[in-house]
Amino acid sequence: MSYILKHIFIFKRKLSLFVGGWLSMETKSSLYSYFSNNDGTDLRSIFDEYIDQQSIFLDKTPLLLNYTPSEVSHRSKEMKILAHILKPILKLEKPSNVFMFGLPGTGKTLVAKQVVKTLKDVADGKNIPLQTIYVNCRVGGLGNSDYRLLVKLCGLLGRELPRTGLSTKDIYDAFYNIVDAKKQAILLVLDEIDPLLTRKDSSFMYNISRIDEQLENAVVSFIGISNNVSLLNNVEKCISSTLSSEKIVFEPYNASQIYHIISKRAKLAFRQDSYTDSIIRLVSALTAKHSGDVREALNLLRVAGELAQRRSKPQITEEEVYDAEKKIKNDLLLSSVKSLTQNAKYILYIISSSSEDTLSVNDVYTKYKGIMLRLGKDPLTSRRIHDFINELETVGMLQSKVISMGRYGRFKTVCLPLEPSVKNEIKKMLEFELNL
Repeated sequence: MSYILKHIFIFKRKLSLFVGGWLSMETKSSLYSYFSNNDGTDLRSIFDEYIDQQSIFLDKTPLLLNYTPSEVSHRSKEMKILAHILKPILKLEKPSNVFMFGLPGTGKTLVAKQVVKTLKDVADGKNIPLQTIYVNCRVGGLGNSDYRLLVKLCGLLGRELPRTGLSTKDIYDAFYNIVDAKKQAILLVLDEIDPLLTRKDSSFMYNISRIDEQLENAVVSFIGISNNVSLLNNVEKCISSTLSSEKIVFEPYNASQIYHIISKRAKLAFRQDSYTDSIIRLVSALTAKHSGDVREALNLLRVAGELAQRRSKPQITEEEVYDAEKKIKNDLLLSSVKSLTQNAKYILYIISSSSEDTLSVNDVYTKYKGIMLRLGKDPLTSRRIHDFINELETVGMLQSKVISMGRYGRFKTVCLPLEPSVKNEIKKMLEFELNL
């Protein structure tokens, strides 16, 4: 074998010298392509065909999550409520703080940005000193550190502060001084505000709600945005009593509203003949049934379009929509599996690698102990593994069934309610991650 490999190497070396010295560029390309890609896969044709193929997309941007439309549909009531709450700030009077609640994809952030943008435009047109600042508290860990958040806010207000080194008192004093440097109004939009209210070591919301005590020139208010309608129920009383807030709750979009919204986006994103009205209605119905999240509908439509284009189809069909739905669901599942604890991964591996459709919980534990013995690790108790199985069932990764054996008692079976190809993908991924 080594003799053959040696001569293959010598042949390739000679070929390289020969090609480099004598052949034309076109012939070189052909020979290199043949010897480096001799399994029959013609990669170049894939790219050439794509270039020659007419895209079904005009512009994917309107289907992306970070796209901001020029107008917000089906949220005029919420926009008017927010505008009326905020309008005193145009006379440099402090408006009520506002919390906006609703499930993901119900338009909370869009409404806040649209109203605040219009408010800022009016203020600028009349030379009213208003600053508006938007931050997502989940991005960059801003919600996990008061210090980090205050440094970010100070930077957006025009003054850079050191990322470390100041005491808590010093960083708050610096923030107050920057805010109160002149007569002005400041409106903070705090998206994904949850960690600021649920972290035990955070004093930001308490301090921001009492900031008037530290200021002489400026007024500061905030808009807090959260998916959790019951968020304020768990807030300490010393904080909730000082928030002076009003609440706006966003209901999920229905199928008709989703249809109207994504129809407008589809006209911007796709060629006119690349989809039909029935496809938009199907995407709307599937999304309304599942969540009412417009972002999910837009993502589903985008992935369906990408699948159609990948298959060289000139138009999106129902097949692409249903396949896109499966793909998104499976991708989300695989991502969720990666975030599980190691013992939960062992359980999923055991079930996904079984040749049987279902396994009894006792069989799962027996196989789990076998893996631990092979790896030289101490197994958890049967009760603890039962707890992990129940948790996986609660989040929808497993399904269970209790089978009665009459006087011989009952036993519980579990299964992965997935297609064989997805189960196999989970198995391979976990084999690699767990070094099995």
